[in-house]
Amino acid sequence: DNKVCFDAVIVGATGVCCSIASLYRPETKQGDPRIWFSRLKSQVSPDDMLAIVAAGTVLYVLNLSSSQFQQRVSNDDEFAAVISELRPSQDVSGTASELLIKMKRLALAGFIPAECNGDTAIGRTLESALGLTMNSSPLPDYKGIELKSKRGESNTRKTLFAKVPDWNISTLKSFREFLDAYGYDRDGLRRLNCTVNALQRNPQGLKLAVDYGLNLLIENGSRSGAVQNKILVWTLLALQEKLAEKHKETFWVAAETRKVSGREEFLFKSVEYTRSPHIYQLPDLLAMGLVTVDHLIKEKGTSAHERGPLFKVNKTGFQLLFPAPRKFDLM
Repeated sequence: DNKVCFDAVIVGATGVCCSIASLYRPETKQGDPRIWFSRLKSQVSPDDMLAIVAAGTVLYVLNLSSSQFQQRVSNDDEFAAVISELRPSQDVSGTASELLIKMKRLALAGFIPAECNGDTAIGRTLESALGLTMNSSPLPDYKGIELKSKRGESNTRKTLFAKVPDWNISTLKSFREFLDAYGYDRDGLRRLNCTVNALQRNPQGLKLAVDYGLNLLIENGSRSGAVQNKILVWTLLALQEKLAEKHKETFWVAAETRKVSGREEFLFKSVEYTRSPHIYQLPDLLAMGLVTVDHLIKEKGTSAHERGPLFKVNKTGFQLLFPAPRKFDLM
């Protein structure tokens, strides 16, 4: 129950051979997770340095200590084909090329007056300038490409997606219950605006935990010294599917801002293009505190309105999650 096997390829001193990779995770924390490969002895020697690279569901083992390694990259067609397959593709899709042309036209047009006020003004202005209609669809914005925009070149966390917990496996059964239990009163309304991570409890007593055995992301709470487990729960599979759906291709747009007569204006200056995120990294990034959850909840009558929960990634997590991003200057 604790072991899985994957196809593997060993690129050794004498050639390229097929293998089976076995990965094992102990039931308890007493033992260490381990990995081993069939046919490894025929391709490596003691003290060799190996690189293990994941390409889809295939693991490649590269013997970096082999004196023939660089020579084989250049001269061995089979070997070169393997290395070429491992290199992240930096190709831009046809739809991305089309959108990039439109973005460059927007940049050449200069500053664009904001469609509205507030944090969401930049996103709404960009979509309007591209001729996109505002809607509540969770699908990507432009023909399968997600648009994410920010002011300036700041290194603030990037929003990945919003995902409601699975109420069927959560202790609390609604955002109203959650707000009543962990919110605070301000300006005559019950609110809860906070960030939650897996490293430490926040001022509201909330903390994340990744349960690898059950494949769950769990938000626990603490009130008056009493710990409440599983108040909100997501399945890791649902989060990974959401990430894959939302960010198959993404334009991360940066804009310069200014105010004219009290109205904000945007000049869209650069695009960072990503595709096919490493969704299998998400559980570890959550556990390391590199991906966090933001709650933006406000009382609304007898119910509660949550603009999230928003899953956000910091700069380090972004680099691990999205391979080989390409940056384009629009000016």
